[in-house]
Amino acid sequence: MSDIQTETFLLPVFQAGRNRMLAHFVVTMRNVIGATEQISGVLARNHVNILSGYQNAPIGSDGRWSFFVDMTDATLTPDKMSDELAHLSTVIDVKFRSSSGGFLADAFHFPPQLTQGRPVLIISLDSMAMIRSRLDSIIGRSTVDVLFHQMGIANGNGIWKGIESTLGGKPSRENLEEFFHLIRMAGWGVETLKEIDYEASTARLQLAQSAECSFHGQSSSPQSQFVRGSYQAVFSGLFGKPVDVEEVRCIAKGDSVCEFVVKSR
Repeated sequence: MSDIQTETFLLPVFQAGRNRMLAHFVVTMRNVIGATEQISGVLARNHVNILSGYQNAPIGSDGRWSFFVDMTDATLTPDKMSDELAHLSTVIDVKFRSSSGGFLADAFHFPPQLTQGRPVLIISLDSMAMIRSRLDSIIGRSTVDVLFHQMGIANGNGIWKGIESTLGGKPSRENLEEFFHLIRMAGWGVETLKEIDYEASTARLQLAQSAECSFHGQSSSPQSQFVRGSYQAVFSGLFGKPVDVEEVRCIAKGDSVCEFVVKSR
């Protein structure tokens, strides 16, 4: 996992451009080779610039391509473009919205979901930092630490259920690492599973660029309450017994990464 080079992932939920004609298309298409090529070919021929988007075509299901475009220099209007796309042999349905006001947001999709169909809530790190600071001022940091740890345990129980249903009760290390990539995709940090021993019920993990610890300034003690609770629940499920998780390094203390040691009780 440590060899992977990470890049910022921009969620394609809106586009902005002063004095530009923007449009958002959602195209349902047959799950066949060449479907996206047909669609992008029509866009290119009519001078439509694709700005952002995402595609999902699960095996055995129709595909869907949601994308924002700049149609300022297009040879067709958005409604005419929709008609042309709808006549393609691979296209089942076309929806679109457009705006000449320079700003257009995704109004077609709710709620956002993980691939497994689990709804998610998107919240900015700035908002989380303000929530944490507000709670600290009202009920005290030590109480909030306990609260975040318990929230982490509840979150970890949900993660474990996902691992169990997707990978089985004792997944291989490779599959477990793949599942943990969801942690970085969700924005919590860049995780590395350094060690795991199913027989001894122990593990060691590192989390770089921890979002939770970014809420805090410099600290003399570890601050990963939510993440630590999440790991506690996940590895309790993996090992089939209660575990304790100790954060032995923390970026809030000035360390380069947060590091967690998992041991059975």
